[in-house]
Amino acid sequence: MLPGGGFKIAKVFGIEIDINPTWLIIFALVGVSLSETMRGAGWPGHPGRFPAGVWPWVFGFGTAIVFFACLLAHELSHSYVAKRKGINIRRITLFLFGGVAEMSEDVSDATSELEMAAAGPAMTFFLAGVFYLLFRVVSANPNRGPLWIIPLWLLVYINLFIGVFNLLPAFRWTAAGSSAPSCGKSRATCRRPPGSRPTAVKSWACCLPQEDSFWSSSTRF
Repeated sequence: MLPGGGFKIAKVFGIEIDINPTWLIIFALVGVSLSETMRGAGWPGHPGRFPAGVWPWVFGFGTAIVFFACLLAHELSHSYVAKRKGINIRRITLFLFGGVAEMSEDVSDATSELEMAAAGPAMTFFLAGVFYLLFRVVSANPNRGPLWIIPLWLLVYINLFIGVFNLLPAFRWTAAGSSAPSCGKSRATCRRPPGSRPTAVKSWACCLPQEDSFWSSSTRF
């Protein structure tokens, strides 16, 4: 079921960005998860542990805001390419289970669809690279504690995961109507039920690291 209602937060490339109230649930869950991941954590080769008190909450929810901004950039990349192909994107709505882009029409050919599908992961990998460069600069000082190192590495980790996740055929940008479409070999041949509006639905990746596996893998870098 697609979300209804919400409030407008911005307009980018002529596309309205709306937030459905249910999005606040996933935002809170992500913020708490990141805060608990940071709490008391250390970083190999650097002194001290992550500060206690309010700092895990401040940096956890701050990182969550940046994380969702990265996801929005991912969705906008899809939509920007779609607009370049002459497909009008009315709005993007963020809700509990992902993002929905409301399109004026279906994708007309497989080439355009491929370019649209590739735009999101390309942006996500670019952001992962930016955060990795920042991480390298910050972590170059051996006397620097984990306060900034850990949030930056989490953003590298999450963006890489999202980028790889979206390269999997089953989870890429897909066109769908208000109910499941009937598809041939290409998603460009999907047929929506009569009278339904074309939308592109993207679910949030389950990309937040478990604490034990995250720290064991991070020490390899």
